[in-house]
Amino acid sequence: MREYKRGKGTARSRKQAVAIGLSEARRAGVKLGTPKKGKAAPATRRKAKQDSAAGSRKTKPKATRSPAKSSRASSPRKSTRKPATRRATRR
Repeated sequence: MREYKRGKGTARSRKQAVAIGLSEARRAGVKLGTPKKGKAAPATRRKAKQDSAAGSRKTKPKATRSPAKSSRASSPRKSTRKPATRRATRR
């Protein structure tokens, strides 16, 4: 939400940035209630309910590591740097 408030997101106003932040929080599993009847539009209440359901539906990560991660952890890491070019070494 901080990014949206600072203008880095696609929100057109601070109020919209707050609404996006609340939606993301609900989807992340934060227990925020839906707005009271009459305080928000029916579409907003519906969306809040949908986001809360999406947040509660997420599964927890497995206790055992995935095979790809465990094999990566045991093997030595390769250097990601590329060798210097001839032009770079001449400087």
